[in-house]
Amino acid sequence: MIADIDQMTAASIDLYVLVDVTDGRRDFYVVPGDELRSGVRERHDEIMASVGGIRPRYPSSRHTAIHPANVEAWRNRWSLFSDPAQPACGDAAS
Repeated sequence: MIADIDQMTAASIDLYVLVDVTDGRRDFYVVPGDELRSGVRERHDEIMASVGGIRPRYPSSRHTAIHPANVEAWRNRWSLFSDPAQPACGDAAS
């Protein structure tokens, strides 16, 4: 669950590690930040458009969700941590 879609999509995190703990599972998804944020925003905007742009029960709510099917392509993609295109801790430009 994401509490605030705008705050999440404004972040500059390079990689996210999401964990699915549903039904005792421990599935890990290593997702590039830009791809996760754009996918979350796109799905959120589609859902909001389907309800006329305003949440029916809680109009001021900014929450949204990420489901395992949304990130399946990044399941166990630990190799992304060794990707030279990803800055190492402390190597990011200021």
